[in-house]
Amino acid sequence: AQSVETVEEFNIIKKMGCSMIQGYYLAYPTTDINKIKKKYEIESYINKDFKINHEIVEKNIEENIFVYETESIEGILKILKKNKGLQFITVLNTAEKPIGIIRESEIKNYILSPFGQELLKKKELKELYQNIKVYDTNIEMSKIMDELEDDFVFITENNKYKGFLRKEIILELMKEIYA
Repeated sequence: AQSVETVEEFNIIKKMGCSMIQGYYLAYPTTDINKIKKKYEIESYINKDFKINHEIVEKNIEENIFVYETESIEGILKILKKNKGLQFITVLNTAEKPIGIIRESEIKNYILSPFGQELLKKKELKELYQNIKVYDTNIEMSKIMDELEDDFVFITENNKYKGFLRKEIILELMKEIYA
């Protein structure tokens, strides 16, 4: 963690499981090499209470329409036509683990472009889906936060698709945990 300046910030970072920090809390910048230590010993800290709380996940997890990786493009188009406003479709492998999403906006780009529908019909499903991070319900929240890049993450339980958590919900959960 960078820019750790106070004991309060240090304690939060420590609770999150961070093992390396940088900032004024440890030392101020200096050109005197005698003041620079090779290593600053910080106690290791692991708190198992920061695992995903199953009750909170159950309350906040959202389910979505899913298809298997063997689904046809025509099947995807039918689903999108039937479910107006659907932003994405989850793609599962045959073991029911999420492997990606097909965004409705991507499909629209094909449909609205000249010859797009013909191009789309020639594509395989794996060419259309975007990979999204997948986490099992026993992962530490700090791990999700470290890797949070998309608007949401997939949640699995025993490697089976459970649903997804939106970024806003994950951030709210983190606030509650570290408050």
